[in-house]
Amino acid sequence: MTSPAKKQLTHLPINSVTSAEALAQHTISALQHKHLDDALGSAFVLHHSYPELPESHALYARVLTDTGQISKALKVWDTLINRVPLEMKWLEMAVRLALAHRNEKALQRWTQLMQRIFICPPSSGLLLKLDQEGWPVQGSAGIHCNKVMAWTWLASGTTPRIDPCGGPAPKIENAARQICGNRVLSWFTLDLPDTGNAYDLRLRGPDGTDIPGSPLACEPASSILPKKKAGKKAGKNSGKVPGKPAVIIPVYDDKKATRITLAALLASRRTCARKFDIVVVWDNGPDQSLFQYLDKLARYGKIMLETTPRNMGFLGAVNHGFRRFPNRDIVLLNADTIVHGDWFDRLYRISRACPDTGTITPMGSFAELVSFPNPRHPADITSRRTTATLDRACQAAAGKRPWQEIPVGVGFCMYITRQALNRIGGLDGRWVFRGYGEEVDFCLRAKAAGFKNLAALNVFVAHFGNRSFGLQKKALVAQNNKALFSRYPDYDRDYRQFILKDPLRPHREAVSSVLYTPLNGPLHLVCAWDKDTPGIASLRRHNKDQNIPWGALLIEDLGDRQLATLQVRREIALEDICFTLPREWQKLKRAVERLSPDRILLHSPMPTLHRLARHLDYPVDTGDTANAAPFQPPLPMPEIPDIQKT
Repeated sequence: MTSPAKKQLTHLPINSVTSAEALAQHTISALQHKHLDDALGSAFVLHHSYPELPESHALYARVLTDTGQISKALKVWDTLINRVPLEMKWLEMAVRLALAHRNEKALQRWTQLMQRIFICPPSSGLLLKLDQEGWPVQGSAGIHCNKVMAWTWLASGTTPRIDPCGGPAPKIENAARQICGNRVLSWFTLDLPDTGNAYDLRLRGPDGTDIPGSPLACEPASSILPKKKAGKKAGKNSGKVPGKPAVIIPVYDDKKATRITLAALLASRRTCARKFDIVVVWDNGPDQSLFQYLDKLARYGKIMLETTPRNMGFLGAVNHGFRRFPNRDIVLLNADTIVHGDWFDRLYRISRACPDTGTITPMGSFAELVSFPNPRHPADITSRRTTATLDRACQAAAGKRPWQEIPVGVGFCMYITRQALNRIGGLDGRWVFRGYGEEVDFCLRAKAAGFKNLAALNVFVAHFGNRSFGLQKKALVAQNNKALFSRYPDYDRDYRQFILKDPLRPHREAVSSVLYTPLNGPLHLVCAWDKDTPGIASLRRHNKDQNIPWGALLIEDLGDRQLATLQVRREIALEDICFTLPREWQKLKRAVERLSPDRILLHSPMPTLHRLARHLDYPVDTGDTANAAPFQPPLPMPEIPDIQKT
């Protein structure tokens, strides 16, 4: 039986080329004329055809609300807010819906998010409604582009208290107030004086409690530079030979990951010829047993332990370490990583071999643009054995020039030369705020000063980065990205172009090739169009569930040539390797020989695949492909489901 939604959709010619604008206009028109079934149908198609458009989620949530599907609407709002946490107009619409239907879980998440967005305030009307419903919100404060940006929601006749905590008093640059009943919404900008010293700034309510985000650690990059002594010539310290390098690890929480990191690091230090100190900066985390563990290691002389005055976040903890250990090369290392062997020696040699080195980042897992097997699908590696395997493969594949210039380094593991630190200072806590992007800003400042950011092709460091950011963290990330894009207008474009051109792919393919070992099973020969069909997908899942290696050769016929993609999935995910045939036939044949399949399993009747299978010189299993129907590409648009059913 045809649903009302499908009947109404006959008024709009929906196909694979129907534009998002046409679908949105049709949805809005249907809503205006109270044709809710029609609006629901077109909003559904818009939402699922254009998921990359935030507006498709917002319009779908609105229609779901109007049709009484509140739980679905709240889920769609949650998805949208996770993607664009700074869009206050949509956050307000979601909060009002959650208030109207008493959804406490959503209200808790979204009101906490509001108090992490400091670059723009919510409306006073919504804040008053939250007060009335028992969800009071106090305000938010943060550092953005050399300024403090904040808003507060306080009782009439009161003002926020600003305490510089020993630093210079900031000047109010912009301020606005809006009275709503017996409450006042204030939003303001404070100019941060640059003294060259680190200090705290506290914003408090009338009762003395900190506004969310406060206290603010004002950490200028220059705060790590050694102070010039009276009567000494400027720049004298910069000529010193750097002392013993230090590996600085900020630690806040996660005892298990920290123990794994330090165990691997201590083992590697015994292997490295170039000695280094291990400096753990305890950032006043909640787990006292973790601090006791670190204190015990320090008392036994395994590590050097530093403690910040209070929880200061990654940026403050790193700058604290920089200040405590001047005149050294530094490696920033996350407390959820695994290093192997003489990893430090290899980074050190690159720093001395390549002139004007600023930062060096190894290959890694969950390591953004230097991720293996690729940035879009990084491997999930948490064992020392697998880390060692990949580290050895990176060394074997790197060649005689084991580095390549990249736009920015990645903070999970980043070697920083003393000459760069002496020139540009440390992390700039006056531009970004304890969230994300601190090392990006550092690398871009280093690049502007003439230094190079390099990838170490011959080092692999595992990073347990598969934990997703919480919603409040995403808001900090988004606000810091806005600051970075304003300071470096070309950064986003350059980063995207690097990912698109992917100059590291040949190295990742070479690493994957080194890791090829016999499949002990078939090599599946598949038409590229069919790689995600249910049959092939089911085979891949079966092999993964049974821990069986998967090898497939995906063929795309381009007329005068063929594109062959060798896809291998083992316990370690590998990069797909592409070959252009017939030009790279011998190269493909050698790669298949390393996989040494027991047979070729043919999944298509295409003549091109049959010819290729015969030339690979392995037994060919055709199954029932000879009687299969000719290949047809899938239809671009599946049938619209019955969206009335819940």
